[in-house]
Amino acid sequence: MPEIFDAVTSFGSYPGKPVDWSLETLLGILRDNGVSRALSISLKGVYYDFEEGNDETLEVSRRHDAIVPVATIDPRRHLGCIEEIGRRVAQGFRVFRFFPADQGWPVGFLPFRNLLQELAQHDVRLILPVSGNGAITAVLDVLDQYAPAVPALLIGVNYSNLAELIAALKASDRLYTDVHLLDSPNALEIIADAVGVERIIFGSNSPGREFNSALNVVTYSTLSEADEQKVLAGNVEAFLS
Repeated sequence: MPEIFDAVTSFGSYPGKPVDWSLETLLGILRDNGVSRALSISLKGVYYDFEEGNDETLEVSRRHDAIVPVATIDPRRHLGCIEEIGRRVAQGFRVFRFFPADQGWPVGFLPFRNLLQELAQHDVRLILPVSGNGAITAVLDVLDQYAPAVPALLIGVNYSNLAELIAALKASDRLYTDVHLLDSPNALEIIADAVGVERIIFGSNSPGREFNSALNVVTYSTLSEADEQKVLAGNVEAFLS
């Protein structure tokens, strides 16, 4: 069985969605599918309080070796946000994930720019959603201006903005994409031919989406076995290194 390192998972409670997002469900998905590690985040940090959510993520990661902790900050609060970055970096967090659509703020939001400038002072990685035409361009523009050297994983790309993704990947070698919505024919092969398979990272968005739908994108592609292994684990390891 290939090694699998899932870069996009979460646990907790998602308001208004009838999905079992519990930690127990996530751990079961990881176990049943042979996932050795997963970047994960407590949804409490997204929909309630990011400090409490980051505390919960850290505690869960200490109890479960498979969980690699991801922090989040809601820039709408502004007060205490810069300090939260230093606190979490000191605790060993290497990845920060943001939720502009869920929280209702644009990527050009001034408090978010301030966060990016502070994050750029640390050895960290970013995860950002990019659904809809123009979202990738907006993210690239703000990263270029405020965090030009920070690697970022763009999640939620699908057939409608695949061309925009490829343009962005060609424009910046610090950008990566996940696979969980790349369900158009030969999407992985198209990206690999354009910019290299190393820019594709496996992320399932479990438990919110069916794990196998993301896995099948990789295993039913025509990529070589070696390139499949890069997507399933090697590329996220390189992203974090």
